[in-house]
Amino acid sequence: MSLSWKARWYRLTHWEYWSYAWVYYPLFPIWLWYALKERSLFFFSASNPAMAYGGLTLESKMEIYKMIPDAISQRLCSFLLRRIGRKANLRI
Repeated sequence: MSLSWKARWYRLTHWEYWSYAWVYYPLFPIWLWYALKERSLFFFSASNPAMAYGGLTLESKMEIYKMIPDAISQRLCSFLLRRIGRKANLRI
């Protein structure tokens, strides 16, 4: 079964439906430029020094969440719960 034109347009204009190559290959020259400029393949790890490899690979989400201070995590949780509640009310 073929996709409708509306569905095709939606997939074309929303990047989360694109293949891996279409999203990341255009970024490779930029990454390579910064890696050569900084003389490090993981040049971005300086922005997240507490995470292994700057959070690119092999980092547990739970470990990242544990790094968030309690005050911020409580506000974030209450914001997300309010937002989920609004979406639930719209579906009813």
